[in-house]
Amino acid sequence: MIITSNTVTHNIHSSSLRTIGQVDNHLDVVEGVIVTIDSQIEFTRTEEGGIGIGTTTVQDIRTTSTNFLVDVNTVGIATTSFVGFSSLTEDTVLGWASTYITPKRNELESRLLTIKDGYINPKKYQHNTVASPWL
Repeated sequence: MIITSNTVTHNIHSSSLRTIGQVDNHLDVVEGVIVTIDSQIEFTRTEEGGIGIGTTTVQDIRTTSTNFLVDVNTVGIATTSFVGFSSLTEDTVLGWASTYITPKRNELESRLLTIKDGYINPKKYQHNTVASPWL
């Protein structure tokens, strides 16, 4: 699943599941979803080239990612709503994990937007220790 928000593109997927052998009369029941979020931002910035060189425009790409496990409640699985392991889809298991995905996605997005802002507005992030003006 690919989501774009605030110029950040998030590729959200699950390539691994954790199962338990049997719950009630159901076999190979998913008890955990391992989610990966790969996030990327692209932006253009300018660099000072020095004396006689002027400024240069640079296309920049920054990425960050996270993996996390979401536990799935296996207590009281209704026979009518149970989805057999071989019938599962990535959309189904990501749906089970959706309430945990959004905060992680927002965290990665905030991190990338701060990195971008650091390149666009470097003085906002510049910290100096200087002598007091009265000395």
